[in-house]
Amino acid sequence: AIAVRIARAYTGEETVAFDTPQVNQMTEIFDYAGHSFAHGTPVSLDGEHGLMDMRAIEAVHEAADSGSRVDIDTEI
Repeated sequence: AIAVRIARAYTGEETVAFDTPQVNQMTEIFDYAGHSFAHGTPVSLDGEHGLMDMRAIEAVHEAADSGSRVDIDTEI
C-alpha cells in the first residue's frame, strides 16, 4: 500500500492509503509508442503529462526550500 499525506485548506491534513500496482511509466510509454509505430497507428504523446510532472517536481523543491505550500499551475 502507498500512504499519501494530503493537506487540504478546508479539512486540514489527512493520510490516505491505497493499493495500486507499481508501474514503470517510462516502460508503459515506450511500449505504447513502439506498438503504435509498429502497427502504423497514431501516437498521442503531446508532452503535457511531462510538463505537469516537471511543474510538480519544481513545486516540491520550492515548498521544501520555503517551508510553505506551493500551488501548481495546471493550465497548459
